[in-house]
Amino acid sequence: MLQKILMTLFLLGFTLSANNFSNGVSAYNSGDKQKAVKLWSKACDDNDMDGCFILGLMYYDGEGVIQNKQKAVKLYTKACDSNFMRACLNLGILYVTGDGVRQNKRIAKELFAKACDGGLKLGCNLVN
Repeated sequence: MLQKILMTLFLLGFTLSANNFSNGVSAYNSGDKQKAVKLWSKACDDNDMDGCFILGLMYYDGEGVIQNKQKAVKLYTKACDSNFMRACLNLGILYVTGDGVRQNKRIAKELFAKACDGGLKLGCNLVN
């Protein structure tokens, strides 16, 4: 549920331009989730961290793909390593819950702190 809420907020707040990511948003909004996944995969391969993040959401929820939480973790990690703070936050949540990864609250706290330091207030709230 949290993933779907984050995805909706993310898609609503994104300004469209002509690229794989925004074309993926258009495909998703028109109901073609599989096309969206292909476009976001290309965007992620081109180091577009928006693409990696949203693709992570798709794999986590199993939308347009077979659900694969470990793949979601890899995508969030790639984006987080590139300082995409929402990915750090999602990754931290997965480490707290042990969902797709071995539970590790120390790593989760580090990820929340990184998100907080990167300006994501929710990360600050979760770091404690």
